[in-house]
Amino acid sequence: LAGQSWLRGRRVRAEFLVKRAEAIRLQRWWRALRRRRRLRRLRRNVLRVQAVWRGFCGRRDALATKAARFRLVLALRCLVRIRRRNAARRTWREGVMAKYRRAPEPPAPPREALARELGALALEYTRRRAEVERLRAEKDQ
Repeated sequence: LAGQSWLRGRRVRAEFLVKRAEAIRLQRWWRALRRRRRLRRLRRNVLRVQAVWRGFCGRRDALATKAARFRLVLALRCLVRIRRRNAARRTWREGVMAKYRRAPEPPAPPREALARELGALALEYTRRRAEVERLRAEKDQ
């Protein structure tokens, strides 16, 4: 009886060890499968996160570039406006300076020449005045 129970125990123990080994192999396979699936999901999710981040960065950079371009256009318009204003001012100033730098008037003639010319004009005046008086007198007659 003791030998019988030992033999039965040994057989049952061998079956138990085989079943335990199979269960361990099955658990190892199942856990490895879950790990592989988790790793695949993780890679896919990492790619999604990277794509979302790169899209965000791209949109942010595009907006910054657009804003910088807008600021550049505004600055350029301002500079063009200033340049035009300066050109108009320069033209006006050149006109003023040209008038200022214009050739000086010829010097006045000497006093003797002026006195001679004044005497000649006075004689002409008296002669014409006398002629006007003579014509009036003729008209009245």
